[in-house]
Amino acid sequence: KSDDVLESLFIVGSGVLSVTRPDTIGDKEWLRFGPGDYFGEMGLLAGKPATANITAVAPSTVYELTKADLKPILEARPEIGQELSRAMAQRLETGRILTTAELDRTLPTRGSSAWFSQHIRRLFELSITN
Repeated sequence: KSDDVLESLFIVGSGVLSVTRPDTIGDKEWLRFGPGDYFGEMGLLAGKPATANITAVAPSTVYELTKADLKPILEARPEIGQELSRAMAQRLETGRILTTAELDRTLPTRGSSAWFSQHIRRLFELSITN
């Protein structure tokens, strides 16, 4: 729900989720998530609340990965962190990232993939070897 700080990464396994944002006449659908899509990364990285509501529009399965779940994965496979950084930077560029306006102003307009990568390494206390 809007204003919640998501502290995990959520991955859609099946189904369809609708992402809505408040509008002057009510909630307006902004985008949809399907199998393989994920959300919650900005709450996990920056501790900022999302500005959207996410609801299932079809029977859905969503998997939750906590920080404790993700750390051993990122330690064993650093390329996953790099890919996550690239994906988040692409989402930012296309406006598909669920953040507050305040957070959007703190993100760099260029080099956002490197910014995300640095924050992932810091959050998960990973050594910088890349």
